[in-house]
Amino acid sequence: MANILLVDDDQQFRYTVKQMLSLDGHQIIEASDGQEALSKLNAQTHLVITDICMPNINGVDLIRQLVRQHPKLAIIGMSGGQRVLSSDFSLASARSVGAHHLLKKPFRMQELRTLVNQALTEGR
Repeated sequence: MANILLVDDDQQFRYTVKQMLSLDGHQIIEASDGQEALSKLNAQTHLVITDICMPNINGVDLIRQLVRQHPKLAIIGMSGGQRVLSSDFSLASARSVGAHHLLKKPFRMQELRTLVNQALTEGR
């Protein structure tokens, strides 16, 4: 199937998503923030799923760099917001820098599964 880079600072969330996507046959590489994601990204990565609100390099800055360096890479931005920013604002920011696929937390795993399949089929 696909090589997916999953970026989120919530370890339990990454574990849950990794288990679900692995059952679909995908290979999942995990990163806890944008900085780690950039170091783990490689030419075999088909899709990046990233949270927006993270320490170090946040999701918006990560998406901006990914779009600049890998314009054909499929990217899903997701956010549940935080105390300062709403999830709608975070997702709008992600779209403005190049994420074409967005997901608002909390979501059902079937929603993510559908969006992953769509992103991999359509690409950017």
